[in-house]
Amino acid sequence: MKKKHELRTYAAPVALFTASLFTIPDNSPLNRIKVRDAVQSGFPGFRTHMDDGLWAVPAAGAYALHLAGVKGRNDLLNTTLLFLKSQLFTEILVEPLKYTTRVLRPDSSTRNSFPSGHTARAFAVATCFHREFGDKSIWYSIGGYTIASATGLLRIMNNRHWITDVLGGAAIGIVSAQLAYGTHRYRWGKRPVQLSCMPVWFADSGKQLMFVINW
Repeated sequence: MKKKHELRTYAAPVALFTASLFTIPDNSPLNRIKVRDAVQSGFPGFRTHMDDGLWAVPAAGAYALHLAGVKGRNDLLNTTLLFLKSQLFTEILVEPLKYTTRVLRPDSSTRNSFPSGHTARAFAVATCFHREFGDKSIWYSIGGYTIASATGLLRIMNNRHWITDVLGGAAIGIVSAQLAYGTHRYRWGKRPVQLSCMPVWFADSGKQLMFVINW
């Protein structure tokens, strides 16, 4: 049963990454150049900076829900740690790929197009949001992934990324969030996070407070 759950967990990113490969051949109906040309002809001169912050909206939503008394699968501190870990895994996976593949952006500005970092971050956040609140209502999951998808779409409309980059970024984002949950010690050991505070004395700066988080 556990093995089936793990397979389902990674089915979506595998499908997305496979789809990204199908956008490369010239004869593909979703060829990246054809998609770019169609979008640019449909929305000539389109520009927005909304995608720079839209990806983080589900994370803000998680805090709002906690404040409103809607409890997720974890307490607020663990939720925060999981969001941060997912972003760390995202950067670890995205940045090396950007500078090894050296794909030229559709606007010809730089050679770091693949994968889309904005989209990867958006889908990592959306997946964390889904893991925390998806059991409460499917609409939380739908909302999170809709925002993530909108982020990727805006990257294409802004002519900053190919559809290949967006699909690949989405796959990486989902994997990053799943890695964050799979490696989280609280998830394994079910130990509560402990936050302690103690006074310490430093010879050069005097008395200070030290905060220690154990998880």
